[in-house]
Amino acid sequence: MRLSGFQLWSRITFTKYLQIAVGITLAAIMTACGGGSSSSSETSNPTGPTPPDCNSPAVASPVLRPATAHAAAATPQALSALSPAFFGMQIDVGIIGGTPTLPWPFSSLVPADTSPFGTIRMMSTETRWSDIDKGDGNYDFSTLDQWRQLYASNEPSNGNYNIIFVLYSTPGYISSDPSDTCVFAGNTSGHSAGSCDPPADVCSDGTGTDASFTNFVTAVAQHVQNDNLPKIKYWEVWNEPNDTTFWNGSLPQLARMAQDAQCVIEGGSNCNSLTTYTAKGIVSGAQMLSPPPVTSSDETNTSLNSDGGWLAAYIAAGGDQFADIIDFHGYVADNSQYGNGQAEGVVGVAQSVMQSLSGTGSASKYVWDTEIGFSPIIITDPYTQASWLARSYLLQAGLGVQNVDWFEFGATNVGNLYTPGTNATNGTYDTAGLDYPVLSGWLTGATPNGPCTSSGTVWTCGFTLSGGAQAEAVWNSAQTCTPPDGPGNCTFSTFTPGPPYTTYSDLQGDPSQSISGSIPIGIEPVWLQ
Repeated sequence: MRLSGFQLWSRITFTKYLQIAVGITLAAIMTACGGGSSSSSETSNPTGPTPPDCNSPAVASPVLRPATAHAAAATPQALSALSPAFFGMQIDVGIIGGTPTLPWPFSSLVPADTSPFGTIRMMSTETRWSDIDKGDGNYDFSTLDQWRQLYASNEPSNGNYNIIFVLYSTPGYISSDPSDTCVFAGNTSGHSAGSCDPPADVCSDGTGTDASFTNFVTAVAQHVQNDNLPKIKYWEVWNEPNDTTFWNGSLPQLARMAQDAQCVIEGGSNCNSLTTYTAKGIVSGAQMLSPPPVTSSDETNTSLNSDGGWLAAYIAAGGDQFADIIDFHGYVADNSQYGNGQAEGVVGVAQSVMQSLSGTGSASKYVWDTEIGFSPIIITDPYTQASWLARSYLLQAGLGVQNVDWFEFGATNVGNLYTPGTNATNGTYDTAGLDYPVLSGWLTGATPNGPCTSSGTVWTCGFTLSGGAQAEAVWNSAQTCTPPDGPGNCTFSTFTPGPPYTTYSDLQGDPSQSISGSIPIGIEPVWLQ
């Protein structure tokens, strides 16, 4: 099973060279027509479109907008009231199947017909391009529909879930290197052979037909629009493109695929003259997400190992113009650059992304963190894990990040929230899982007052509640907890809140306590009102 950005803690440099062609021209935006179909049957020897001769000259127009110089500072994100969609969740595939081992997330912790999260990202769901596309125009949507049925049966009464569908993982029949094991040295990725390599019908300079990917996007978009199950509004092109276990192609190739996906899903004028489309603008109101980089150590060009460094290169290649939302993965590496694995390091990761957007045509686009979680190898104490989760959400809310998607409910080796049992009812919530709904209750409807600030190791994050009252989250990042779980094994310092705060509460959901002078604060945030 795919473990995504968690691998950054154990990754060593991968020896394959990722082709980099920053600024190479992409094929143009001109209208055309052509192919895609759907079926649920599988062929024994699937084939795909005939790959182009990438050595032949092709006529291609320049990108729609030339790359522009970056400003020195990050462009601030707009701050607004946090909706349930700010809280995103990824759910392990153990929740479906003949004998599910997971309940619906938090269903036993919150009132019926409510949910502490409003966004679902479909990762670790066995709905990859390589899972669905069987070749020869045959597609198996049964697992995708099973998930959508599950979402429908668990939708909260206050609105539908926002669903992010990730378009990634090249099927072996069209992979440009079907024998590639897609692993980094000394490890296994769980990815199918050839899935990390670009399709054979897209050349390294972004030319070619891109027929296989375009046909797949067309088929899946049409399928989800033609039934009564929950729709997919957000479409993310690829996963962690600077992790070579996911992507071992060039920037122009990825930008071309993003261009074609946008044309098929959203329509408009950003279509490519080299692509044959059978349909355009299939999903009304859809939004496209950019490929989300992650802190990595895979790249021969080391400037691409950071989220902001990779994004800057993708912008220079023109790829950002095919996205409505710019996203990244907020995993924090175990190094000094990003806080030695501590949650506060996500500030540097997010700011590097925002800085790469400054001075470009995408500077005003929303920024999302579509995958984040702690490493239980680094953060071993359950109480500290819960605090890590809360701090990562609070810090990003203050920066104006509009959506943060936790990875993952049901995992036991990254972002632990729930330890599965043998069926859907006999597992147990981890401390972070118990605290997640409490955090959501604090923040939903609140508007961040600005970035969180620190005085030494004491952090404060101010919010304005929906009725106008002020609230503040406070913690001390220098304090610690040691197993077994519980406040009795944690250290605290004292903090004296100023007016207008009169009460404080903790993430365990205990009754609020009155403030009289100073209060104890530890690694876990407390909520002042």
